[in-house]
Amino acid sequence: MELYAQVKNARLTVDGLANPRMNLFRSTYARFTSLPTRTMVLIQHSGVQKQTYVILGPGPGHLPEGFKGSIRRCESVFVATPLFGFADDHSECGTPAPNRDRDRNAKFDSRFVEFTADDGKRERVEW
Repeated sequence: MELYAQVKNARLTVDGLANPRMNLFRSTYARFTSLPTRTMVLIQHSGVQKQTYVILGPGPGHLPEGFKGSIRRCESVFVATPLFGFADDHSECGTPAPNRDRDRNAKFDSRFVEFTADDGKRERVEW
């Protein structure tokens, strides 16, 4: 089981509008690695529906050299509490999905990640 710490002061905008109903978590396995080079999990809530995205940022902590990052939507693998989150098995979500990544037009920076969600909306999460 992998533990995730909540990223305080994270903000999400969807098509330019603020969405306060979200949580961003970062993997705790590499304490001194800056975001987004470590695994992050974005959970947004809209009514009863929940969307979960696993974000693998570019950098030395992930996969082969030259890896440009990956964002993958996954459901039912991540459990969140007010203080932390955990994943039992997110191996399917933790591997890049190059066929979908091309459509996401993802942008990674040291203070934000921006991508196109499955529903076509542009999302930007900042910390």
